Amino acid sequence: MSLNKMKMQNNTNRFESQSEKVYRGLREDILNGALEPGLRLVRRTVGKQYGTSAIAVAEALWKLETDGLVENAPMYGARVSTFTLEQVRSEQLLRQALETEIARLCAMRCQELPIEQLTKQAVALDKIMSQKRDGHPDDSLPGEIALHQEFHMALATHCGSDAIAETLGRIWYRRLMFFNWVNSAMFPVPADWHQRLLSAIMTGDPEFADRCMRNHIEHGWEHQMDVLRKLEADARVKR
Repeated sequence: MSLNKMKMQNNTNRFESQSEKVYRGLREDILNGALEPGLRLVRRTVGKQYGTSAIAVAEALWKLETDGLVENAPMYGARVSTFTLEQVRSEQLLRQALETEIARLCAMRCQELPIEQLTKQAVALDKIMSQKRDGHPDDSLPGEIALHQEFHMALATHCGSDAIAETLGRIWYRRLMFFNWVNSAMFPVPADWHQRLLSAIMTGDPEFADRCMRNHIEHGWEHQMDVLRKLEADARVKR
């Protein structure tokens, strides 16, 4: 089960505070692209939108900042987090370090993994990612992004380290904002992409699992960087 699903499940079993309501709403809007990177988040405006106090909004924005989805800019205030080439490169390296270790740890305890559940997730994810698109992914993307995150976070939650899983969860929040849709919509992957990865882990060979996860993460990386360079160049021209 992904960290997002566990949090949502926990929320159904207890009272949801005003700050949690604002946090959940803003997080969803940021992740699905309704709130674009760089958009200013004025506390008074957000409070009016959700019918809550400035304190509740401040708490929600702090949580979102911890997730890496919101940032505070000097003389500007809170805004939806932006992307720079250096930030994304650093996050990619961190993701690679975390997920290759996850692959190694899962391979070493492969007999304990819920293989039936993971296989279903891998098959469903590969099916939706391999579907032919017309270049405008808005209709199928939300489900694809959720499945993609859930599969990788499911592996993380079974690696035996809560700290690794929590850190990777924050990295995936950032990926959900932007780079996942670039990769899936503009750089298609093989039809059995995630099933291959799971098969490599289930060999029980940590070194092989490490190499396969590394190749998995690096797929389309240069393409993503080219897209970001173009976006940064376009932004400089508009200034």
